[in-house]
Parts: sequence; structure tokens; C-alpha cells
Amino acid sequence: IRQRSADAIEWTTLLLRALWGDRCPPVIPIVCGQTMLTRHEGREQADELLGALELLLGEDTAAGRVLWWTAAELAHRGPAFGHAELPTREQVEARDLELIEPLLAGRTEQLVRRCMDAEPSQRPSGTAALATLVQMLPIGHRATLIGHEVVPAPGELPGWIGCAGVIIRNGRGSRT
Repeated sequence: IRQRSADAIEWTTLLLRALWGDRCPPVIPIVCGQTMLTRHEGREQADELLGALELLLGEDTAAGRVLWWTAAELAHRGPAFGHAELPTREQVEARDLELIEPLLAGRTEQLVRRCMDAEPSQRPSGTAALATLVQMLPIGHRATLIGHEVVPAPGELPGWIGCAGVIIRNGRGSRT
């Protein structure tokens, strides 16, 4: 498992704790990578885990009593990320919005396909996290884009990072 130096699980846990204080729900960290999408044994292991989570949390998820928090990287474009060319900010934004459009339209099965159909160097590294999320969403969920920004990459080389915020609610209006 390679989490680099981002410490995503720790930062998410701290953020949730800051938002809810002592009322913070239990946190089950799930780290997933492209192996779950590109290798047979990875898919089998992911299916086993998701099946167990569905048994454990399915009813509570459908009732809106489970908070699913997913951080999935979308665009990382430009020389800062090993690409030869630097697209415009507008091109990065348009591509991000095109990628998440199936989630917003309730066609979650198309979300993973759209991400995986992208050229490997252009594929969102968060595809596996998005795939895990969409498999756990309750039937009839609704997704709303609450914001999208394209920010410059840190460091000396130019690049863009696309950051989208989406809230997903189950069919009864509760957040999931």
C-alpha cells in the first residue's frame, strides 16, 4: 500500500473530528488503488471487501446513518506531473466536469468506465476510490456539485490540480 506522504487518512480523520467533535462517527479507512480495477486478483479482493461492507453497513447506509467520505484525485496536469504540455485552466476544468458528469446524472456505472477509458497518463488517479464509492451508494442517491476549482501545482514546474466537491444524498434526502 503506497500512500506517499499525503497522509490522507490522518487528515480526513482530523477534519471529521474537527467538524463533529465528540460526536464524530466511527471511521473505517479504506485505501484502494488501480490494482482493484486492472488486475483480476485485485477485483476479487475488492469484491470480497465491498460485499462484507454491504452486509455490515448496507441497511444503515440506505437509512442515511453512514457518512461515506471519499477523496479522489481528478486532474493532475502539466510538467509538474510528468506531462509534456500544460493545458489551460479551462481545459482542466472541462475535463474534470466531464469525468464526474455520470455521478451527477445518477449513471454511476458510467463513471468508472469514463475514467478507465481515458488514456492512462490522463486517467484520474482517484478512479479506484470513485469506483469504491459508487459501489456503496444506496439506490436512488442524488449527487450535487457544490464547487470546483483548478489550482496551480505547488513547486517550480507548472501544472494544474482539479478539485471538485460533491455531496451525495440517499433518495430520502439524508447525506450518505
